[in-house]
Amino acid sequence: MTPSELAAIEGLQVQSLTRVLNELEEQGRIRRSRSEVDARRQNIVLTDAGREALQEHVRDGNRWLAKALRQTLSPAERGMLQIAAGLIEQVATAEVATKARSTPAHTDAEGAAPPL
Repeated sequence: MTPSELAAIEGLQVQSLTRVLNELEEQGRIRRSRSEVDARRQNIVLTDAGREALQEHVRDGNRWLAKALRQTLSPAERGMLQIAAGLIEQVATAEVATKARSTPAHTDAEGAAPPL
């Protein structure tokens, strides 16, 4: 992944991301290398330490969310949330399948399907 691709995904300017990438590289969590195809481009790869840190961050977030849900919602509300999450997953899965089947003729210039 390039810094530009990562910035686009995160909704950041490349310049803003540079400082963060420098820190992550100093910490040994990412490795940067020049593209073999285009020497002007950099590729960013997670190191094993970076992958472990990311997994721990996700686990911490999951633990926090589970605790917050237990403390905030009643059992009935948690049941409704579980149903809603299943429905959201169905929509997301259908969207991925739709994008996989779509062709450029079926999307607008930004890749979005036409409204229903």
